[in-house]
Amino acid sequence: MKTLRVLVWSPTGCGSHYSGPAISTYRLIKAIANNKVEMTLVHGSSVQDPNVGYFNNIFQMPPVDRVEDRISYVRQIKFLLASRKWIRRNYQDFDVIFTPASNILTLVPCIGAIRMGIPVVGRVAAAGAELYDNGKVRRTMRWSSRRASLMSRLSRIVAISRQIEERLKLLGVPAEKIVYFPNSVDCQRFRPPIRDEKAKARLRFGIPTDARIVIVTVGAVTRRKGQHLLVQALSRLPADVHLLVVGPVREAEYGSFLSSAIDANGVADRVHRCGHIEDVQEAYFASDIFVLPSTDEGMPNAMVEAMSAGLASIGTQISGISELLSDGRGVIVERDAGAIADAIDRYLGDSSLMKRHADSGRMYITEHQNSEAAARKFYDILFEASKK
Repeated sequence: MKTLRVLVWSPTGCGSHYSGPAISTYRLIKAIANNKVEMTLVHGSSVQDPNVGYFNNIFQMPPVDRVEDRISYVRQIKFLLASRKWIRRNYQDFDVIFTPASNILTLVPCIGAIRMGIPVVGRVAAAGAELYDNGKVRRTMRWSSRRASLMSRLSRIVAISRQIEERLKLLGVPAEKIVYFPNSVDCQRFRPPIRDEKAKARLRFGIPTDARIVIVTVGAVTRRKGQHLLVQALSRLPADVHLLVVGPVREAEYGSFLSSAIDANGVADRVHRCGHIEDVQEAYFASDIFVLPSTDEGMPNAMVEAMSAGLASIGTQISGISELLSDGRGVIVERDAGAIADAIDRYLGDSSLMKRHADSGRMYITEHQNSEAAARKFYDILFEASKK
């Protein structure tokens, strides 16, 4: 059997550094590492680990890291110019390209590769940012329709939620090119804690032994994720409820705002913050309830992890979250501190409900979104596309 030569085109890199596409791509690559596959990574991330496993080669383009959640036009142009040259020199070395998000930094280079005869498997990582015309400029330029037109030229487009799948069809992407393929997780790593793991994890994060319930949220600290709403909700809850905030500050101004909100709401002794951690499962071990009041996702890796780890989950009515928490697997709320506090308080008053949601969530992820099954599907998608 011939070795499948895969080029992973991921501007945000590939690893566990708090970028959704980077994390989910890393998990997929890791999952198929035992197959006959040769992997090359091209990225533009200054935080990419140059020694991350599973890749035969890693190449870095000019950096395109976000500053205050934006990428400058100058950085984008430099990346795209370098990308064009790189693909022209190296396209013959690959059978198929996989790219984990659909934006200018992925679609433009990949369309160039398609012109040279290399099939591309693309992926939509965030519904709002990639498929909707949010804002006057985007509406005027019909941005989502133009992007969908480019995506229609790919061999396959991975939709990580049903909302994304339906939106792609509505925008005119051929249904036969769309593959529903939600984010997956290692259910052995992300599991409910055993024996004294919860107590040890709480000690690590400075959570007192008398804490009755620990709420956790995981992800980069940005306004989109809305960590301040959890701080406000916490101030309305009993004093033995604590909050664990995991993730690096990506927006300095919002990070300062979050610190001010913690002080203003008088909960400094009940909020425990840590930045980037590799063993994020420890945060779930320490916790009881996961909350993500985000404004835009595709299918959040953190919620998939939390559900696999046996946590009751609360989230907003957006792509991925509504799908994960439907049918009695969690609580969907308005993006409002009061609504979040009410949902948590409901769990506090009904421990059996919290356990039912936690158990059903764990069962759902184990059956439908475990990494073992995902590995087989991902390899098949790449292999079939390479034959086109």
